[in-house]
Amino acid sequence: MKFAHSCVNSLYLYASFAFAFAILLLTVERCHTTYVKDGTQPSNPVLLIPGDGGSRIYGKLNRTSTDHWFCYKTTSDWFTMWLNYEPFFFPPVFTCFMDNAHLVYNNKTGEYSNVPGVTTKMDPIGSLDGCSYLDDLDLITYFGKIVSHLKTNRGYTNDNLKAYSYDWRYTPVNIHKEGDEGEFGVMKQLVEDMWQNNSQQRVVIVTHSLGGVLAQAFFEYIDQAWKDKYVQNWVSIGTPLFGAASSVESFSSGYNLGKFIVPNFKLRKGLRSWPSTAWLIPAAKYWDSNPIIMTPTQNFTASWDDMDAFFDAINWPYGKTMFHQVRSVLTFEPPKVNITCVYGSEVKTPSQFYYKYGLPDDGSDPTILYGDGDGTVNIKSGMGCLMWQDIPGNSVTGIELKGVEHVGLLSDQGSRDAIDKVLGY
Repeated sequence: MKFAHSCVNSLYLYASFAFAFAILLLTVERCHTTYVKDGTQPSNPVLLIPGDGGSRIYGKLNRTSTDHWFCYKTTSDWFTMWLNYEPFFFPPVFTCFMDNAHLVYNNKTGEYSNVPGVTTKMDPIGSLDGCSYLDDLDLITYFGKIVSHLKTNRGYTNDNLKAYSYDWRYTPVNIHKEGDEGEFGVMKQLVEDMWQNNSQQRVVIVTHSLGGVLAQAFFEYIDQAWKDKYVQNWVSIGTPLFGAASSVESFSSGYNLGKFIVPNFKLRKGLRSWPSTAWLIPAAKYWDSNPIIMTPTQNFTASWDDMDAFFDAINWPYGKTMFHQVRSVLTFEPPKVNITCVYGSEVKTPSQFYYKYGLPDDGSDPTILYGDGDGTVNIKSGMGCLMWQDIPGNSVTGIELKGVEHVGLLSDQGSRDAIDKVLGY
């Protein structure tokens, strides 16, 4: 970000220290008693798969123009595009992230790519760095407490504890035609390598949020013999298996997770352009018939016809294109692996959105009607994997964490206990 005066720089420095100190206070974990099996070493390797926004994206800029004067056009080196602190001190800067992170669609190829002049990359395959903590100072934790627990209390190392960081703006919609060279092929090879390098012990896969949707698509793609050989258990934490109502709001007016720092509308440009947003539109087969979007003249349910009409109403044809591409990625076939389904409940969660003056082009926010869930994932979706409990070939254990919000599931003791149980502790 560009600053014109030294006094602004001083305020920025002061705010940086204040924010860092506040985060430190929030992330200090109380001391607790730990236990380790005497004379034993970790058996099953563990693979972590993060969700939407759950891993860092690094960027390099060589742009000819930007949406705002205070956004950089060029950078000499890679920088942490997501997540950095600047928007917390000067909220308009978040629009710089969205301007850099939004995707463009190629009508001829049907593919999405970065905006011209923006290059992105993720952390190396297997690295824990980009999803343990989301910032460069390791203050904003994501999988951090789970990683710390497994390393400190269970003896895990970087050899048997790894992560799969992926660009969460996209979906695996084109992976099937790419075969083992696509994203699923990379995941498959990582699991096989972990199995081979850890005495051929099967891998426990721990996912959060969108990472669980990705895992379900992966399990549908992979044959049963491979799953039987390489996968010990899937610990699904906060997976929006059937989608989330807030994803529809993301297209109409944007969605800021209920945080006041940045207005919803400022985030709409990026959210509308990401196929992953369309992937989380509620699955009509498993959603109820209540409207998700309501206006004085028209309502829209999760049905395919209504979603098509919704995209027409907001004049966003690319949204309809994305929706058509991704809506059939999941068949919701039983994954036929051992599943521990961890979900949050009894947290006020957006379920319906009423636009008093019609669908907005001016940044107006809807009146939100709330239901049960974890604050982001509606309860019917978070509990989705329980539908496989009575199907032969599936072992499904449900764990409800009452009053725990979506990202907080990763720091809650209940999630660590669920992982421990799968690992035999």
